[in-house]
Amino acid sequence: MKPIAILNDLFVASHARGQGYGERLFTYALHYVKENGYATMSWKTAQDNETAQALYEKMGGVDTNAQWKNYEITLN
Repeated sequence: MKPIAILNDLFVASHARGQGYGERLFTYALHYVKENGYATMSWKTAQDNETAQALYEKMGGVDTNAQWKNYEITLN
């Protein structure tokens, strides 16, 4: 068994977008995961976040939504 990495909240401030920061942050996270022997890295983004989807697809990410359903219970 190997650990898995979950990438939460990769965010670039609106004034800094389009300057490659998202790619650098993503690349750093992916490098860390590879170097530390993780089995996979996964993340989610909103259906309407086309900017993030374009970045993730450019970086080699694959939309696995067809394979899995995500569930959660919100506790107040």
